[in-house]
Amino acid sequence: MTDTAENANISSNVPIIYEGKRRRDITGVDGETPKPSIQRAQSEKFIDVNPSNFDYTKLRQEYGRQPQFEEDHDRIHVGLEHNDKMEENYEEMTFTDGVDDACTPQRTTTTNTDRAEYKSLSLSHTEGGWPKEINVRDYELVDRTKKKMQKDEMYIEAEADYLVRYNNTLPFYNRYYTKCSKSQGRDTKPRANVVSVYRCPYRKTRPVSKITFAPEGIGRMAVSYCPYEYDPGFRDHNCEAYFWEVECPTRPEGLVRAPAQIVDIRFHPKDVHNICGALFTGQVATWDNRVGPNPKSISKYDVSHEDVCTSAMWINSKTGFEFFSCGSDGRVIWWDERNLSERLDSTFADPVKGRSEAEYAVPITVLDYEHTLPTKFLVGSQFGQVMVFMKKGKTPLERLINMYGAHKGPVRSIHRNPVFIKNFMSCGDYHLRIFAEDCRDSGIMWTAPSDALYTYAQWLTGRPCGLVASRVDGCLEFWDLLIQGTTSMLTTKVSAHPLSTVWPADTGKHVAAGTVTGDIRMVKLCSSMYSFGKPDKSALAGCFDRESRREKYLEQRSREIRLAKKQRDGKQKEKEICEVDQTALGEQGTETVRIVKYKRPEPFTNENLPVDKDFFVTLAQEKKTQGINAFSDKKLAAKAFSEGMFKGRMAEKKRPTVKPSKTVENTLGVEQVVDTNEESLRLANEKMQKLEKALVESKVKEESVLILESDALPSKGRKSSKDFDLECNDLDVV
Repeated sequence: MTDTAENANISSNVPIIYEGKRRRDITGVDGETPKPSIQRAQSEKFIDVNPSNFDYTKLRQEYGRQPQFEEDHDRIHVGLEHNDKMEENYEEMTFTDGVDDACTPQRTTTTNTDRAEYKSLSLSHTEGGWPKEINVRDYELVDRTKKKMQKDEMYIEAEADYLVRYNNTLPFYNRYYTKCSKSQGRDTKPRANVVSVYRCPYRKTRPVSKITFAPEGIGRMAVSYCPYEYDPGFRDHNCEAYFWEVECPTRPEGLVRAPAQIVDIRFHPKDVHNICGALFTGQVATWDNRVGPNPKSISKYDVSHEDVCTSAMWINSKTGFEFFSCGSDGRVIWWDERNLSERLDSTFADPVKGRSEAEYAVPITVLDYEHTLPTKFLVGSQFGQVMVFMKKGKTPLERLINMYGAHKGPVRSIHRNPVFIKNFMSCGDYHLRIFAEDCRDSGIMWTAPSDALYTYAQWLTGRPCGLVASRVDGCLEFWDLLIQGTTSMLTTKVSAHPLSTVWPADTGKHVAAGTVTGDIRMVKLCSSMYSFGKPDKSALAGCFDRESRREKYLEQRSREIRLAKKQRDGKQKEKEICEVDQTALGEQGTETVRIVKYKRPEPFTNENLPVDKDFFVTLAQEKKTQGINAFSDKKLAAKAFSEGMFKGRMAEKKRPTVKPSKTVENTLGVEQVVDTNEESLRLANEKMQKLEKALVESKVKEESVLILESDALPSKGRKSSKDFDLECNDLDVV
């Protein structure tokens, strides 16, 4: 069969295969050619059939066989008859092809140049251009040579020519960019976003107690984990503090280890490898992170704090090895890193000035020390007091400078302002307060009560007029004294758990907040919250000065009001002491007796008396009804009777009116004035002895006492049984 027949069969969309299993079967055994077949193989599967071709698949073993064709008659698949109506609608259209190019003709050319070889060279040019005979290390010779060269005319001309060319390069007073838009000001809308989270690698959650950044802005922070209250599960927790790289929040860079929980940890201000810390057992320890995680030295129990050591800080010293610590036992101790077995010095946080005793010391919660003010340090107590101490004071009276009643609960933090160190802030309960050392009675500024308790607060290092505070509801509060002094500038929620502490980075652009679950949230601030210029500094100085003067005026006015009130109370007391002159009329003459009356309070109105009210009521009723018989002892009754008789006889006695001497005695809040002289005392003793004998012999009855009492005094000046009781006491004193 020819090729045309093969092409015809292929175009008829009929698959053609050879019948047989192998190529050698084509000729057959007897030399006869096998018959072609147009049956489809079972392995063939049609995929897509087009009018011109089709695709199908076959097994690999069927490849390479010779195709066999067979004859077939012509068949008409589609037949269309001639249609005259459609021919009438046919219209032949003429087309004209043309090409237009609206672009500029271009040509692409590539050129391959030789590769240039470069070499980097460096040159250290510290001092050059000097003749060989001049030693550059001889500064006097160099100065003389410079002055000599500057006097040369060529040098002056070259310098003048450079300056003239520089000034003529561009006219200074021409405006070349008039159509440019005005520069945008600083973005004043505060923003703070959490950029990274540092999770404690330990499996059990521990609250973050302190966060501190390494000095010199090296991007490293140290974190200690410990609650301030005792936790029974302490034995199961590890006693490690971690170092974190600010740019690597995945895992800590290093750690330090101690025999107890680390409450506070601080970097040395001049050596980042030297670290001190406070332990939960009251001890202090130091580490060198270049050596290892174990403490380099640790204090002994007998010289350490008796309770939890809450804080430890480095101080300025000649050796650079001194630091001090405070604890819940109310003691502040100074240490030398080289010998922690001994104390350098110690003092107690006694709220009474001049008395430094352990019995009256209050527990200390926080401690603050400013290296630019090395002579003073601040202490915050558990009862809300803020104390200012002098470090170099020799006596307790010299050490305690002042004490402020800042808060109603524990003081959580105290920090001095980084620019104006005489002003400091305190954090506690629901308030933030700002104090000035010039005002000794109260703070100069304070915030309104917050919605949640504050746990820590600190000044923003980048903007000293700003404050950042952490709260128990997981929010951070940002305050700016120059923008809003009454409300917070920004309140943002950074965690679903309560925040335990907060600390701004030295750069001022970030703030680290610790939670009670051990996580640390790094918050990035906007530019308006860490920028601080000269106008802001002068405005902040004016704000502190204005508030200090206002508080001083209020203190002065308060002292004047207290003094006036004291004087008014004194005058009122004098008015209450009314002098009433009563004249006792007798048969032979008159006698003037001055009686000073006080307002006597009821015994049961005194709340300090630990007795019942009914007892005093009953006692008063018995005295009122029974008189002298209310006393169980008859001797006291006889004594009261004899004294009454003596008073009556003295009133009846005729003698000229003489200004008597007075003896004042205070008894049960009532002042009695008794008219006495030498002769009256002698007569009184004789009369009393006679009357006592007569009373014992005749057993005088109660009626006689009442009759004598009524005869002794006029009706206008009669006295009750209570007056007799008081006069008995007066006579005993006389």
